[in-house]
Amino acid sequence: MQTINGVKSIQAIRSCDLDVYFSLMIGELDGELDSDFLNGKTGENNAAIDFSLSANQNMYGNGIEDFICTPLTPSSLYKPKLEDMYVECGLYVNNSLICPKIKTSYKHQSKNIKGWKEWITFPVKYSELSLNTVVCVSIIDTFLPRKPIVVASSTYSIFDTTTKLLRRGKHKCVLSPLVGPNTSTPSLTNIYNTTDLITRIEMNLYGDHWNDEKSRWLINASLKAVNNMRREGLFSRKGIAFLDLEFVDFPEPVIFYEGEPQTGIHREIPLSTLNSFKQQNKFINTGEPLIKYFDTKGVQFLVDPEVQRGKENPSVTKHIKLTMKVSDNHLHYPDVEDKRKLENIVKKTPLQEITSEDTLLLWKYRKFLQGEKRIGEKALTKFLRVVDWRKEEEAREAISLLDGWTKIDTTDALFLLSKYFKGVDAVRNYAISVLKDVTDKELLSVLLQLVQALRYEHDMRTCTLADLLIERAQKSFIVANDLFWFLTIAAEDKIMGEFYSSLLRRFKEHCKTKCPQFVDQFLRQQKLVRNLSTICQTMKEGSRDQTKLLMLKAKFEAIKNGEGGLEWNGVFDDSSALRLPLDPLVAVKTVDPSSVTIFSSNARPMRLSFITKDEKKYTTIFKIGDDLRQDQLVIQLIHKMDMILKDNGMDLKLTPYRVLACGSVEGFLECVTPSMPFEKIIKTNTIEGWLREENKHKSPQELNEVFDNFMKSCAGYCVITYILGVGDRHLDNILLTPDGKLFHIDFGWILGHDPKPYPPPMKLSADMILGMGGSNSDRYKNFIKLCCNAFNILRANSRIILTLLILMVDANIPHIDYGVASNRATGDQLTNILTVQQRLCLDVSEEEALQFMKGIIAESERAFFGKVHDHLHRWAQYWRN
Repeated sequence: MQTINGVKSIQAIRSCDLDVYFSLMIGELDGELDSDFLNGKTGENNAAIDFSLSANQNMYGNGIEDFICTPLTPSSLYKPKLEDMYVECGLYVNNSLICPKIKTSYKHQSKNIKGWKEWITFPVKYSELSLNTVVCVSIIDTFLPRKPIVVASSTYSIFDTTTKLLRRGKHKCVLSPLVGPNTSTPSLTNIYNTTDLITRIEMNLYGDHWNDEKSRWLINASLKAVNNMRREGLFSRKGIAFLDLEFVDFPEPVIFYEGEPQTGIHREIPLSTLNSFKQQNKFINTGEPLIKYFDTKGVQFLVDPEVQRGKENPSVTKHIKLTMKVSDNHLHYPDVEDKRKLENIVKKTPLQEITSEDTLLLWKYRKFLQGEKRIGEKALTKFLRVVDWRKEEEAREAISLLDGWTKIDTTDALFLLSKYFKGVDAVRNYAISVLKDVTDKELLSVLLQLVQALRYEHDMRTCTLADLLIERAQKSFIVANDLFWFLTIAAEDKIMGEFYSSLLRRFKEHCKTKCPQFVDQFLRQQKLVRNLSTICQTMKEGSRDQTKLLMLKAKFEAIKNGEGGLEWNGVFDDSSALRLPLDPLVAVKTVDPSSVTIFSSNARPMRLSFITKDEKKYTTIFKIGDDLRQDQLVIQLIHKMDMILKDNGMDLKLTPYRVLACGSVEGFLECVTPSMPFEKIIKTNTIEGWLREENKHKSPQELNEVFDNFMKSCAGYCVITYILGVGDRHLDNILLTPDGKLFHIDFGWILGHDPKPYPPPMKLSADMILGMGGSNSDRYKNFIKLCCNAFNILRANSRIILTLLILMVDANIPHIDYGVASNRATGDQLTNILTVQQRLCLDVSEEEALQFMKGIIAESERAFFGKVHDHLHRWAQYWRN
């Protein structure tokens, strides 16, 4: 089972894929049948049949198995010589029998035999069962001269109609004094009609709870208590009898599903499991394989409806609360096995489930982990996740451990600011104390997430995180610039917009007092963005023609000469250069009119070059009508992954150009010049030919470096775009620079979403492979090796990648919100982020990951639909132009 922020999913087998006959074990009898009923049946004054526990049975048995299998002593029998009894079973759908009835063997009910313990198989396969199929059982006695008499009967549904899951394991069904079974009313509901409260409790201990290994301890204790109360006469079972039924316990839950079975993905049960199954089912002899189930390719991921409705297993919850003793302040040292388990818990990613067993271990060894340097540092976030912050005593104990805990790194501090710890001031303040020591470079690399983390603060008026960000911004205009624009766009949030607006005003007020020159820059930047938006909107209206472009160039010529009009007054000031919002390190004087052009796409983005203070050109693209927040996030992640790879000695020559969303529908992009789209290159040349032509004056050694750049950058972007699930890859949004650096643009589709069907795992076209010398070349072999090594490096650093995404779940990123209702009432953004975790393959070894990545490369290399998509894109571009 997997948990993603409250929503749990289970692996299940589809019933339509189970090509095996339905089997059921008829177990033991328990309880008592009313004598008045028997009088009506037999016409004689007979006592009741009592199948309850004998008075001398040890109530402190060895477990629940003892309760079920301990010999049951009849107190008195309704005939001095009880004849043989058997059970007759039938399957019904809508009151209609769907197959011949099956009978058990005849068994004499005596002191040592109370029931049958016999498996029976019906001539109906699981794949043929309907959701409302019920099994009807009748206990029949051969009364008088072998005349069969129905002693009791019951009806039990095979599927849980609420969850659509097949019943598994042991169940108790209530027997009713009827001539025949009631095929329309399963007796599962009859337990709620009895006035015997203890019977209702006992019945609930069976069924689904029985199959939960973690619940066995509480079920065992509860059943012993029930048995003890019955012995003391506190509760009686007069008129109530039960029959134990046991359903086949499949390796995975079985979900009812109507559809065509999936072929070619079955495999038989392992031999050890099969032998065990045969021992339990020695009466089955159908000539068919006993059971087949799915491998991982056939697994269905389904939402557990009970958990989704907020239900929890009460026995597991109680067990955790009883075991997590807050008063136990002793320092416990783990043994070898528990230490291994703790190490595995610490290795879990932020999106992986913390199980109940993990919870108990983390709490028990919390003082050991507090001072342990090797795993203690990484264990803090896991420990704080299992704390119930609603419990004052538990929260106080957790907070008391924070100061003495081994100092955590920036990644864990970021996670403590996520929605997992919303409003937990002590934890958030601890994380902020760690972030106070980071450099400006580190702060800028995660500033986008820190601004989003502000929405999870408890008190907006006394926000410690906001104080930290404002304090650091006052010392550096680079930090202040990014903080200003991140707050500006956050102020447009429909839910938290008012809070961010007040925080933005507070930030400006502080800047007016401490650094007024910052405020002047902000005002000029806002004016620039507003004016460029107006121009782009004008260019979008009507058709694109040469006259409009000439008018646009004339407009910027006037702006350059200081004649742009009132709206441009003060934007470009002779006394001080304007810091570009996109890159605050770049100070510009004006716009180069000759560089201005409009692209042919629907959004009509505008390319323009700014003239810098030192007379250089800085080329940008300004867009309206597109939400650049997703592009901004992806570029930030690419930049972060590039830093990780470089820290591990791997420079893959990536080009994480800058992106700044100035609003929900406008923003800047850095234009990498010179560069050329792959589509334009391969129209007239090959990749190798184009690179040779662009570098014809370079030496062979320098030319070899260009081709190495191409190989390395291709490897880097192939791995990164695969991990992030970047879609809509075609040869127009993959560009190449003359020095051989490949890079991707336009990240409108991520996290596995793609507008085209059957996209390849990564974009690796035949032209790229030929550019590396072909699939048999040494350079292509090195490309595969680089992909595999980069994949393992990023897997080892998955925590920071996933943490950055987790902090953006409420930031209105389109494909993080994909499939989630606008009011957040349904769906969960974390399920979309889970795609990245799955692509990182964190549950396999490094060697297995290498083989996996080689398979992804091979699949992408021979992908048929990738070629089809490229041809379709060319036709679309042709007709558009």
